[in-house]
Amino acid sequence: MIERDNETEEFIKSLPQAEIYFFMEGEYNRLTHFGENYDADIHDQQVAERAAKEFDLTEDEAGQLYADFGMRIAEFWEEREHRNSLS
Repeated sequence: MIERDNETEEFIKSLPQAEIYFFMEGEYNRLTHFGENYDADIHDQQVAERAAKEFDLTEDEAGQLYADFGMRIAEFWEEREHRNSLS
C-alpha cells in the first residue's frame, strides 16, 4: 500500500490496465484495513484470486501486474525527484 499524491494518481491512471491495479489496491485496503493487518502469505493470494476472477486473468498475471505497477510507480517517483533536484 503506497501513499500517493495527485500527480502519482494521474500517472497511474495513464497506464494500461490501471483499472486492475486500482481494483487490487482497493482489495488490499479492504482486506488489511489499509495495511494494518497485512500478511503477504494470506493477502497476496486472496487479492490475486479476486482480480483474476474479476478481470479474467490468471492469478500469476494479476500478481505480476500489481508488482509491475509498484515498480513503475517507484520509477516515476525517482524520475520526479531527479527532475526536482535539477530545479
